[in-house]
Amino acid sequence: MNARVLAALTGLLCSVCAMSGQVDTPDIASEHAERGVQSAQAGDLVRAEAELRRAVELAPENASYLTSLGGILGMEQKLEEANVYFERAVKCDPADPTPRRNLAANQWRLGQLNQAQANLERLLRAQPQDKVATLLLGMVSENEKNYARAAKLLATVPELVEQRPESVAALANSYYQTGRRERAHDLLEGLLGRPASSQGIYAAAGVAAQARDYGIAEKLFESIQSSYPDKEALEYNLALIQFRTERVAESQKTLLDLVNTGRAKSAAYNLLGWCYAKENKPGEAVHAIENAIRLDPSNESNYLDLTTILMDNHRLVAALEVARKAVEAFPQSGAAYRAKGMVEMKMDQFTDAVRSYGQAVGLEPKSVDAKVGLASANWGAGKRAQAEAQFQSLLKEHPSDATAYESYGSSLLNGATDAAMLGRAAALLKKAVELDSSRAEPHYQLGILELKKSAADVSPDSMRQALAELQNAVKLGLSDSRVHYALARVYRRLGRENEAASEMQLYKELKATEENPGQTPGGT
Repeated sequence: MNARVLAALTGLLCSVCAMSGQVDTPDIASEHAERGVQSAQAGDLVRAEAELRRAVELAPENASYLTSLGGILGMEQKLEEANVYFERAVKCDPADPTPRRNLAANQWRLGQLNQAQANLERLLRAQPQDKVATLLLGMVSENEKNYARAAKLLATVPELVEQRPESVAALANSYYQTGRRERAHDLLEGLLGRPASSQGIYAAAGVAAQARDYGIAEKLFESIQSSYPDKEALEYNLALIQFRTERVAESQKTLLDLVNTGRAKSAAYNLLGWCYAKENKPGEAVHAIENAIRLDPSNESNYLDLTTILMDNHRLVAALEVARKAVEAFPQSGAAYRAKGMVEMKMDQFTDAVRSYGQAVGLEPKSVDAKVGLASANWGAGKRAQAEAQFQSLLKEHPSDATAYESYGSSLLNGATDAAMLGRAAALLKKAVELDSSRAEPHYQLGILELKKSAADVSPDSMRQALAELQNAVKLGLSDSRVHYALARVYRRLGRENEAASEMQLYKELKATEENPGQTPGGT
């Protein structure tokens, strides 16, 4: 049960009932019950529990006392025990909606969603106008990811939803999940300037951030900067929004301010590492994520991110060392083995990569990335027939996955010995682009394909086509030396010598950096 769901329950129900009017109850039990209610209202839950336990001992069939004791136990987070008393209250008076409503709420808190739903539906069959039960059932439905039903239910009790930002968050999330983004945005915007708990506003902002509605998420987070108790979590979330909206320098400043307080957690250092990586400061990036690992060595993603950053900056030996540590620390992680296999492929250690990707497939038998990696590794290791069979199987199982077409096409292109293989490679790479035009690698490979053709097949038109593909690859983020070397070759064949010379100079500079990553500005 997530924090937003738990918080939504606070104050939702009147779990501690007034005791007047119990004419058939012994006076002494009634007195204990009254003192229990008064103690609860004064905030003394320990005494309230003791008094209500005494009342229940004296009048064990009194549903009101049982419900009140269950409510006190719920406030004290003794949820399993609270269930016992709510269930007894329901048995004592099945027609009274209060015990059943409280039981449903408590079952929800325990994660017993099916039981909570059954009790709430029973309540609503008997009393369709029960607004609290409607609200609760809407919240349960949202927690079960039945977003259409949650939106329908919660929208019928706006006066209750508006009283609690947690309920607003649940309704907004249901709207986001069912494609009604504007309605969700407007609903959350209504929280601005309204008196509400900072915890509830924080939950609502988190819903907006998850839906990538970053504008309203940022406003909501900022609105509670002076009141939300966990300042570190709040600042981290603001930095994350800044990073995701391409305000990297602003995100970095927010994170550094947090680091300077001495209270930054692992996630903040991880995000700071990615800020440095975006600014082409690999040394600082590595140092930041190493700090993230130091603070939380149990978080696998820190190792994987460090491996990626090292690999992106051509520090393959260091990347492989981190990947090996990840595998040692998380031996049941397919992602760790995939990362290791990826580095080994970059280092042309194909036999090792076959083993790593084989482990990944064993741990993640449904992972397309693991299967693609294994097929590519087998191809690199010279096991062409096995690789072909694996690629063909992947295309049948995942006909809409661009990665499989890209990897198969690239493998064929790298091993092409005749025009027929080039034609097969071209068809696969074009299919990859058709399925996902945002991927840089197939554009690069299509550009290379034109350069691999025999002299008889090369023409100005084919070179212009190669140029367009390579330029697309650069626009989509491919920036290593190989693409600039290919561009230099294409410009030269087109007779554009000045541009060819410029690309060749850039190639030499990048190649030197790749071969000596320690010389990268800011590198370690």
